[in-house]
Amino acid sequence: MECHGSATPVGDAVELAALEELLAESAQTPSWISSVKANIGHTMSAAGIASLIKAALVVQRGVVPPQPGLERPSEALAGTRFNVARTAESWEDPRRRAAVSSFGFGGTNVHLVLEQTPVAAGPRQPRGLRPFVLSAGTPDLLAQYGRQLADLVQEQAPDLADLAYTLSTRAALPHQRTVHAEDHDSLVALLRGHRAAAPEAPPPLATPLTGTLLTIPVSPVTRTTHWGVRLEPDR
Repeated sequence: MECHGSATPVGDAVELAALEELLAESAQTPSWISSVKANIGHTMSAAGIASLIKAALVVQRGVVPPQPGLERPSEALAGTRFNVARTAESWEDPRRRAAVSSFGFGGTNVHLVLEQTPVAAGPRQPRGLRPFVLSAGTPDLLAQYGRQLADLVQEQAPDLADLAYTLSTRAALPHQRTVHAEDHDSLVALLRGHRAAAPEAPPPLATPLTGTLLTIPVSPVTRTTHWGVRLEPDR
């Protein structure tokens, strides 16, 4: 539970009471609470997105980081389901969920729930040439996107079935390119354009691509300024 955590006696007590009321009908399982404000301070309009980023990383990595600067837990925690981590805690739950609370000065209150991405069901595609579909708004952006994906493949070595599946779910843009590769090295070379031509494309797959959606860069865009004022120097 990533709290708003304003570090005031009244505000924190009210938030804990609200969370207890919210979860009153659920199973009495222990829950970790924390606030990223202890790490980076109150970033005002960026506080909510900072909390969201932290919660997403906790769910992804399965580790609850310690709350910095904690010497003595608040008495308001006594008798509740909530704990505050003093050291990094492993989170082995196969279906991790985290919640984020963020309250704005203008009265905009948000409570968001994140859940771990489920493992895709179904048979995996057999090894062999896989189609990797790229698209972008212009030829130059298409080449740039290829280089970005090449860097990702070279640095992270993602599962190629998952990468091909993820790319196949992206919306098609005007300029497209499909490369076929069966290993990371050949895919990197093709994406960077180090080879004059790709291997001959195999026949269409008998079954649709399957896999797990990956977090990869989206196709780049061209930023255009549609307004502006040109100031002439004084003469």
